[in-house]
Amino acid sequence: MALILARTAHPDRTRAILANLEAPLAQLFPPPSSGPGQAAEWNDVPVAGVDAHQLSIAPGVELEYAVFRGLVVVSTSLRAMGAIARHQHSLADSPSYQAALGGSPTKVTSLLFADFSQLLNLGEQMGLTSGARLSAVRPDLERIRTVGLTSSSGEADTTAELFLQIP
Repeated sequence: MALILARTAHPDRTRAILANLEAPLAQLFPPPSSGPGQAAEWNDVPVAGVDAHQLSIAPGVELEYAVFRGLVVVSTSLRAMGAIARHQHSLADSPSYQAALGGSPTKVTSLLFADFSQLLNLGEQMGLTSGARLSAVRPDLERIRTVGLTSSSGEADTTAELFLQIP
């Protein structure tokens, strides 16, 4: 599961920008020229009272986004998006989040948290991990459990921090 969460001061503009990116993004995933497969397709999916937009890339491989309550949520899991919409539990309370981002500032402009092993598996399902260079470093990449990224803005500067959990 990968999840990107950011705040927006202009939700309507953000929705319009993301909607305009749907067609170009779907074109990045053409159907295979031979064998089984599907054309990438956008669908509107209600989740926890929120209108999510879901790009079906391949069977079992989806990317969703939604804009609600001043948040922009991009995820590979409707369940994760629903948990954010419902506020059932805090991501900050999960052990994997604590390991990757537990020491981050309390006020951030944007946040990325990903289970890196699932992200590698997703890349493999999409055929993005077959190159010789990636094969050479894959054993090292498989050691990474979670990835976290935070950014925060001050009056005159922006700071971004990347965290990797490697046991």
